[in-house]
Amino acid sequence: MGVLQPPPLGLPRGMTVSISPTKSPSSPCSASPVVGSSSGQSWRERDSGLSQSLLPGHEAGDSQNEELEKLLEECRTTLGVTVKILKQLLTEVKSLKSTLQTERGEWLQFQADLQVAVAVADRLRAEAEEELNALRTAHTDVERELSASQQRQKEADMQLVTLRGELKESRQRLATLSQVQSKADTQASCQEPEKPNGGQANISESKEGTQRGRERGLYRLGREEMESRSQNESTKNVASEEARTDCKGVTKRYLRNVTNEDRNGEDLRSSEAQRTVIAERSRSQDGFNLLLRRHGGSKRNSLLRWCQSRTQGYKSIDITNFSSSWADGLAFCAVYHTYLPSHIPYSTLTPENKRENLSLAFKTGETVGIAQTLTVEEMLRPGGPDWQRVLSYVESIYRHFEM
Repeated sequence: MGVLQPPPLGLPRGMTVSISPTKSPSSPCSASPVVGSSSGQSWRERDSGLSQSLLPGHEAGDSQNEELEKLLEECRTTLGVTVKILKQLLTEVKSLKSTLQTERGEWLQFQADLQVAVAVADRLRAEAEEELNALRTAHTDVERELSASQQRQKEADMQLVTLRGELKESRQRLATLSQVQSKADTQASCQEPEKPNGGQANISESKEGTQRGRERGLYRLGREEMESRSQNESTKNVASEEARTDCKGVTKRYLRNVTNEDRNGEDLRSSEAQRTVIAERSRSQDGFNLLLRRHGGSKRNSLLRWCQSRTQGYKSIDITNFSSSWADGLAFCAVYHTYLPSHIPYSTLTPENKRENLSLAFKTGETVGIAQTLTVEEMLRPGGPDWQRVLSYVESIYRHFEM
């Protein structure tokens, strides 16, 4: 007798299950063969009845399979849609992550640029304050020197007025002394011829006193001559002393005028020198401000970027600092070659010839007026050169060619 087995639920569409009766070992049909037509007919009836009884089960299984397949199709469709949505969401998440990273990098760059700008602004403000203080100090010094010059001018004018008064007085004294001297000479010339007349009158009056009159006249004449000589000598001495005094006064006045002119000239030269120094400072400051505005950052970074821009395209050049990047001398030669190509045969230079490269660069700088503040031995020492000294030398190059 056959046993009915239900079909599996997960069978694919179009697949049918055939059920055949199984033989039981205990059935009598297995012990003896089928004999007679009646027994064969009964078996056929039984098989037909069994097949008819199995038809509703097959139909139910097919409907269940179709429903299951429909459900699977719906699930697959739903899963496909879900997968597409998930893929879209993942793509959007990745794009959002990349956008967030880009914006974060831009924000960090903006913060760094803002810090650099603030640092540059602080440096410029500090330098401007220093220059303003220097200008104020120079202005104060100039005002002080101007007031001192004005005071000296007033003193010189007062001395000039005093000297003019003294000269006028000395001239009046000289005129008075000359008048006195002329009067004395006139009196002496008038007294000399009168004395013999007086002697003769005395002789005519009394013959006895002739000798005494003569003696007295001679004595008076001698005394008057002595007095007149002494007066003349004193007048001459006074006049010579006043003349000497006048000469000394004129000499002192001349020396004072020359000294004042020298002082005024020195003051003018010192003021011009201060103005020149201030102008040079302002010019150099303008040059560095232009360099800072062009490259940004500190003076070190600005000069580094300037060197990188000048030596761009030169072989064997990679300037990243002010120490090891300059040790072979090619960086110096490249910078000089951009300004003086006839002095530097750059195509023939090699990094191995460090000493020759450095010597050539330093000699080229000296030919155009750049002082050699570095030495070849200093550049070739094992620990590398001092970056501050290299920076100072590069700054001198920049000042010479760019300012």
